[in-house]
Amino acid sequence: MSAAAATSPADLLPRQRVAQQDLRHPRTARVNTLKLGVQQAVKQLRAAPATAAVKVDPLLPDVLVLPAGTDMHDHSLVVDGSLVLQVGCTRHAVKHPAMHCAAAGLEGGGPTITRTA
Repeated sequence: MSAAAATSPADLLPRQRVAQQDLRHPRTARVNTLKLGVQQAVKQLRAAPATAAVKVDPLLPDVLVLPAGTDMHDHSLVVDGSLVLQVGCTRHAVKHPAMHCAAAGLEGGGPTITRTA
């Protein structure tokens, strides 16, 4: 800390803090295409004010992106299994000849790979 002329860890923090909203990751949900189409899911989510800002992820066409803090746990599409909430903020697409796409992330507290239709 002496190299930065700091006397405590707090001295190393920037003077102006970034708003908490900017530091949060968006809520993501994968569409279970065996139960519902992506455009159908988007249409249903946009019908409700709380989820009207839904967008399709530009890299993963079956992943929907909602603003950070959007509570989807009791949403009917999540309850019936049409949407699967993504827990981790990392999303990767892995192409494989045997499957359409696999989304790898931190689901359920550990690394998983989810096969999609």
